[in-house]
Amino acid sequence: MVCRNLEKRLGSRRILASLNLVLHRGTALAVTGGNGVGKSTLLRVIASAWGRSGGVLERFGQVVAVSGEPDVRIGYVGHQSLLYPSLTLYENLALYGRLLKLPDLGQRLNQVISQLQLTCYAHDVVGSYSRGTLQRAALARLFMSPAELWVMDEPFTGLDCGGQQIVTEMMLEAKRQGKTIVLTSHQLPEVQGIVDAVAELKGGRFARWWRVDGPAILKNEVTL
Repeated sequence: MVCRNLEKRLGSRRILASLNLVLHRGTALAVTGGNGVGKSTLLRVIASAWGRSGGVLERFGQVVAVSGEPDVRIGYVGHQSLLYPSLTLYENLALYGRLLKLPDLGQRLNQVISQLQLTCYAHDVVGSYSRGTLQRAALARLFMSPAELWVMDEPFTGLDCGGQQIVTEMMLEAKRQGKTIVLTSHQLPEVQGIVDAVAELKGGRFARWWRVDGPAILKNEVTL
């Protein structure tokens, strides 16, 4: 995935300004920074939840239209679960799987539910879930997909230590399979065992970035 001089405006306000990013297969990047600096905006543009205002976005070797282009090879988890609260988790994931025409859907669905330790909640309506259980349910939607690029906004929100460990192991396995991950986090200790580098966003640009356990690089271009 490549971003060149990426820009995003909301009305007269510029959120992202000439931002540059290169991520290769099997790498993971954490984006950090204060509230309102554009972390969620960047992820939404990468995932085509939002279009961009300028610059180039390239995914899977192809330039994406300015307005954004949905792609089943992209899995996005934002601040909303994107699950129907009146349906059970099993019903939500089955519906999602049928839309994606996933093979061996029942087997894959049960596997992910088990991995995330959601079996005892699988037939409860999602609207009854606690914050942490809802977060695991939202992640289940991503983990059962065929996505090659995972875009995750604060994926550990609401998770207890056990949930964090489960999700960490699943992310590491995804990297071993060659999937690319870009996520945001306010708590870097949660993600340092997962990501290859951390980039600090400030003023719509990368103020600095560093490889895990490496020196900071004062540059607006992150390359992994």
